Amino acid sequence: MSESHIDENAGMPTDVPDIANSPVLTDFNPDSCVTSTPVSTSVKRSKLSRSKRAGSLTNSDTSVSAVPNSFQKYLVNEDIQVLENSNTYLSDNIVNAAQSLMRQAAKDNGLQDTVLVSARVTRVTTGERFVQIIHDGDSEHWFVITNRGSRADTVRIYCSLHLKPSDSCLQTVLCYINMPGSQVTFEVMNVAKQSGNYDCGLFAIAYTCHLLHGLDPTTVVYEQARMRAHLRRCLTSAAITEFPHSCSRVVRRKVTRQFVEQIFCMCRRGCLAREPMIACDMCREWYHKDCLKMKEAEFQSYCEDRKKVFTCGRCKREVV
Repeated sequence: MSESHIDENAGMPTDVPDIANSPVLTDFNPDSCVTSTPVSTSVKRSKLSRSKRAGSLTNSDTSVSAVPNSFQKYLVNEDIQVLENSNTYLSDNIVNAAQSLMRQAAKDNGLQDTVLVSARVTRVTTGERFVQIIHDGDSEHWFVITNRGSRADTVRIYCSLHLKPSDSCLQTVLCYINMPGSQVTFEVMNVAKQSGNYDCGLFAIAYTCHLLHGLDPTTVVYEQARMRAHLRRCLTSAAITEFPHSCSRVVRRKVTRQFVEQIFCMCRRGCLAREPMIACDMCREWYHKDCLKMKEAEFQSYCEDRKKVFTCGRCKREVV
């Protein structure tokens, strides 16, 4: 019996199984896993709850009078002010309104509510093509992930600052993309960088629009000064069109950086520092204690008695 089947001290499991061909649990219910990741409360998020948004709009709200009625459930006065202020980040309301418009004509999956993605309560179907805008609450940044044009075990990141997502955001991404196998390769694409910090949401929407039209975002240089006004016109007309760009570009190296993330558990994500995990003694798959809803006393019993055998639910069913 290996003595590496408990990770009580935090770190990546040292006895990682080769499960490249193991299936994803198709009966996975996100609600069955406990997550410590709350819905983002960053400055990019609207301070109004979704329950208040619909009731906050009246006929006297002239600032949103140009917005179609179907999108007033997303946009409120604060969001319109954000679009007019170049020194503010886009809120999730604005990003979701743009995604909703693009989803109407998109053949790809994804484009799901960014708040629900951050809360890890929604995911794409394994094997299907997707495009999704992601919010990283740790770095206060918007970026795009997609498996368009990549290998089956690879996800591309379109980030206007070429950043690697924070560790907690990567766990959210892994949970959302629902990939089979034991690892995922991420490629940060060599798009033209933005100036400043506030327009990352605009670039994320522009990249998404470009991708959905079958185009390559690495080949264009967007006119950043015109992007906010363009997005407001798009929301007013209820149609997201190509963002203005000044020129085309040719890049010799389309990927600026590449990194690999390990995948474990029924939730299909990785391991954060000091996150308790336990490995099944039959299949050697690693599981998060919280995902198993294992009580602390039971987990400690495995830590104290290394000869005590742990068998995951899947292996128990197969034995029966």
